[in-house]
Amino acid sequence: MFATGVAALSLFAAAVSAAAISSDATSTKPCFTVKSGYFSGFTNETIHFGLDEHHRLVKADKGVVKQFKINFQACPALGGYYPNVPSYLGRIVLQTSSFVSSNTCLTIQSPISDDGPWTAQAQKCGDATKPSAAQKWVYGSDFGGTIFWAGSKECGNSDLGAGYESHTGNDSQPVITTGTHLIQLRCEPTKSYDLESFSLS
Repeated sequence: MFATGVAALSLFAAAVSAAAISSDATSTKPCFTVKSGYFSGFTNETIHFGLDEHHRLVKADKGVVKQFKINFQACPALGGYYPNVPSYLGRIVLQTSSFVSSNTCLTIQSPISDDGPWTAQAQKCGDATKPSAAQKWVYGSDFGGTIFWAGSKECGNSDLGAGYESHTGNDSQPVITTGTHLIQLRCEPTKSYDLESFSLS
């Protein structure tokens, strides 16, 4: 009886140890690419986004770069890793080009403590295992391959995160900041506008 109890405890200890190792391995695993494509609007794949001379996210026709490719990288250390859905918390890494240098991530440049709207800019990537809130994005939902910024506590009541504001209508053209043409991200749309997700095309 005693031997059986010891054996059972040993098996339990081994299981707990294995779980701890697995959890530790997940928390230290670097981000890795799960999806790639042009950064676009989810509801209309003809909507792409550009980068201006300061590498800020703008409406495509206002950018120095009219469209750009990204790699969405899942970061298991952030949690929210569900490959069977698929749904991932992670970061957006821009593919290297003549305009974009290596190790560049799409980053919220507005103070993330504010309640929005926020704007985004291509900046040097931070931690490659657990990105900061400004570089934290979520891919995938019940709707499909959606992408939202997931780093704001202001979106706590949202299951998704911050998307971009768009004009109501079939073309879903993004709302831009007057003068700068910057794309505006919010948790919820303001009156007369819709809220759309980003995606890949």
